[in-house]
Amino acid sequence: MKKNILLTLIILSIFIFTTHAYNLNNKDQLFINNITLKIEKIISKKGEKYRNLFINKLTKYSIKYRDTKPRYSEIFIGVAENITIEAIPKKCYLGMEVPSDLMRFSKDSPWRQKILSTQTLDSNSDAMIANLKKILTIDLKKSKAVLNPSIQKWSSPVHIIDSDNCELFDVQNENGSYHDSIDPDRDGIIKNIPIPKEIWAEPEVDGHTILIDLNKRKVREFSRFQQLSNGKYQASTAAIWDLDSKGIGKAFDGKTWYRQGVNGAGTSYFGGMITFEEMKAGKIEHVLAVSTPANRKKMSKGGAYNSELCADVATRTDGWGIGPEFILEGQKIQLNPDLDLDKIGLSENAKIIARALQEYGAYVMDNARGFNLIMQNMDSDGSGKTWIKDFSDVNLFDIPLDEFRVLSCDNVMRK
Repeated sequence: MKKNILLTLIILSIFIFTTHAYNLNNKDQLFINNITLKIEKIISKKGEKYRNLFINKLTKYSIKYRDTKPRYSEIFIGVAENITIEAIPKKCYLGMEVPSDLMRFSKDSPWRQKILSTQTLDSNSDAMIANLKKILTIDLKKSKAVLNPSIQKWSSPVHIIDSDNCELFDVQNENGSYHDSIDPDRDGIIKNIPIPKEIWAEPEVDGHTILIDLNKRKVREFSRFQQLSNGKYQASTAAIWDLDSKGIGKAFDGKTWYRQGVNGAGTSYFGGMITFEEMKAGKIEHVLAVSTPANRKKMSKGGAYNSELCADVATRTDGWGIGPEFILEGQKIQLNPDLDLDKIGLSENAKIIARALQEYGAYVMDNARGFNLIMQNMDSDGSGKTWIKDFSDVNLFDIPLDEFRVLSCDNVMRK
C-alpha cells in the first residue's frame, strides 16, 4: 500500500513538474521523453520491480484520463511504452540486505525443524552445561558465564550478488586442495566464482565471508578469504550450498573430509546465522548456531576411533575435549522452553532470539573462547556499530546459563 502511494506521488510530481517546466504548447513527445528520463533515473537505482510498478501505474492513469483528459492519457501511455529495459541497472553487488523471509534451505532441512516436545535430553546434559560454565569462568577467567552475540568479530558478513553481472575469478588454496565436492581434481582451485569488488571478509584471522545469489539459489562460503596484491583471490576453506537443498553434507565424506565447510563442524555457516533483517522483522524461523569452548573430540581416551560428531548437520569436528562432559559438534543446545522471558527481564529484541532458542535451538558449529551466538557481521571495521545502533538492548547476558540444556544426538558418527 505504501509503495503504491509512493509511486503515485512520484509520478504525479514528475508530471506536474514537467508540465510546469515545459509549456503545454510544446510537443507531447517532449513531455514523454522528459518524464521517461526522470522515471528511468529512479528505476536505475531501484531495479526491475519498480519498472514494472511504474508501467502498471502509468497504464492505469492512461485509462483514468482517457475520456476527461485525452492528452494526459496519451502522455501517460507514451511514457509507459517509452521506459526501456535498458533503464534497469545491471549490478553484480546488491548489498547486505538478506530478505527476512528467506527460507534456510528446503522444508525438510534440519536447519528448519522446530524441537519436538518428545525430544529427549542428553544423559550428560547437566554435566555439559556445568563444564561449559567452568571453562568460561575458571579456565578463561570470564567474570560471568553468558551467551554472547557475535556482532563485532568471529562471525561473517553476507553479501547479496547477481552472478549474471559479476566478473568470474578462480579462488585458490595455497595449502592444499578443497573438499572433493568443489575441487574434484584436488588442484586447490575453485573455478569461475562470481566476486564483486565491493565485498569484504570478517576482520579477524578467520576471515569469513558469504556470497548469496538469490536468483541462482546459491550460497558460497569462504574462510580466510582475501584478495592478493596480484589481484588473485585465495581462501583456506570453501563451501557451496544450494538453497533448495537440505543444506547439509555427509559426515567424514571422502579423502578430503576434513576440508568440508568453513567452520569447525563443516556445517553451512549461513544456515544458523541471525541476520540483521530478521531482527528488524522481529521473527526467526530456523535453528541458530553457536560456538563454545567446550566441544568434544571423543568420549574417552584410547579406543578404535579418533573423533566423533553429531551428524544431523556436522560433517567434521575440531572438538578438543575428551569426556562425556564435553558437547559434540553438531549437537543441539536449547533454551528451557518453560523459562518465562518476562521474569528474567529480557528486552523485546532479546526475546526474538530467546524464543528461537526455545523453539528451534542452536547447533554447536565451532570452537571459541566464549559461548558465542553467530550473527551477521555488518561492519568491515569490526565495530559492530550497525547492530549497536538499532539493537543495543539485546541483553542475552541476562539469561542464566543453567537454563540451557543439551539435546540427545541420535546420529553419532565416529572416525
